[in-house]
Amino acid sequence: MSRWLLFGGTLLAALMSITSAARAKSLAVLHPVERPAFSQDWRKSTIRKAHRGDMQFVILSTIGSPCTPITAVGAAVTFWQMLPIRTVTPSDEATATGAFHEILVPRSAATCAASGLVLAEWKSDRDRVIVFRQGTQEVQVRQVIRKDRPGAPLPFHVGINPANLPRGHCPDGGCPPEAELLAGYAALLKAHRIQPIQGYVLFPPIRNGMLDLDAGPPGSSFRDTVMTHAINGHVGFPRASRYPDAVAYLKALQRTVLAEELEGRAWVYAADEPTDIEALSRHLRLYRKHAPGVRVMVTTDRDARLDGLVDIFAPVFNRLKSRRHPGLHDYRDTGLWTYLSCMGSCGPNRAEVPDAVPLAGPATGLADLLIDRPAAQLFRFMRAISGRVDGLLYYEATETYRLVPLGIDIFQDTWNFGGNGDGLLAFPGRPGEFGLKDHMALPSLRLKLLRHALQNAWARVQQ
Repeated sequence: MSRWLLFGGTLLAALMSITSAARAKSLAVLHPVERPAFSQDWRKSTIRKAHRGDMQFVILSTIGSPCTPITAVGAAVTFWQMLPIRTVTPSDEATATGAFHEILVPRSAATCAASGLVLAEWKSDRDRVIVFRQGTQEVQVRQVIRKDRPGAPLPFHVGINPANLPRGHCPDGGCPPEAELLAGYAALLKAHRIQPIQGYVLFPPIRNGMLDLDAGPPGSSFRDTVMTHAINGHVGFPRASRYPDAVAYLKALQRTVLAEELEGRAWVYAADEPTDIEALSRHLRLYRKHAPGVRVMVTTDRDARLDGLVDIFAPVFNRLKSRRHPGLHDYRDTGLWTYLSCMGSCGPNRAEVPDAVPLAGPATGLADLLIDRPAAQLFRFMRAISGRVDGLLYYEATETYRLVPLGIDIFQDTWNFGGNGDGLLAFPGRPGEFGLKDHMALPSLRLKLLRHALQNAWARVQQ
């Protein structure tokens, strides 16, 4: 009997696989919220659950007729063509290479033939059925509005270095101003519930004992490039080491915070993965003395030598999981963010080591934002840390743009820091490519998956 059940289960799985493949040759919808590289569960109908106001998406297969128009009935839908990246070196030893349909470009006559996969997204408002049609084919998506109350949004902070944007968009020169490009990227991240940080086109100068937040050409001031894009009014100011006179800067920062009524909402990323804790402690005492109204964040474990000097610790997540480092319970009386990265398999930055040989790193099994990872891993991570940390941090959305001036096509080769896509959450949309007429920030599938994970990370109920 057990042999028959095993055979029957194998036969059923094989039949489902054949049926799924057959459906994918005509209009079909991917049933789970997952990457096509990790699931081939194509169906004629599926369900999406969401809270009212959440953005939702499905992935459609149009392999049989990729350029036949698609229509949607039941919602205002935006269609994105999904372009493949074919990895050569896997991010770790447990990952296979292959085609990952990661790049999203506006669906048009210029892009439809590039692949047979389309991402369709819309804003959820009520229970309804959305029907997608292509020729005589159709698929249905039943949207169900969740009745439970969502938890508080989990802040996710991602850096954008404006200097990287011209490198990705105009390696030969002739680019729009950094501030103009930055506005598109900040808007893209905010649309995915992500807080852009460190977008300093100009560092605010000190004038009359205050920071001049409006200095610079139109659109380039600190107020325009940073404060305008802040979520919930939380503003990240430059660290003191960016100024020749740290004390003068901190005094000006304190006065500015008071004048702008930013106490409790102004913060500084004071140090990144410091190694000399004694020196850091001495430096942070300047913050406490001269800018007490500013919250201090440091990407390090909690250390007794920093008690009273750091408001937010942001250790890398794999250190939180290690017995050799402080655990979650050690941060009960202080702010705690955690830092997503390549998690122990990191290699060199190719922008600084151009001849670095791509090698697969060790498999850690921890969540990160690399391209060749199943989305289910990220979803589990978000559920696990929801209600246990105050925020998340990711170092940079456009770091890989630094490879473009070296002649590397980041639409085909995204390997950096020992992983595929690390430091690359958006792609540079350039005029004349993909039917685009203007520069724009192109989303990645990871942004859609990340937004879904954030929307579904419920705050834990305190018993």
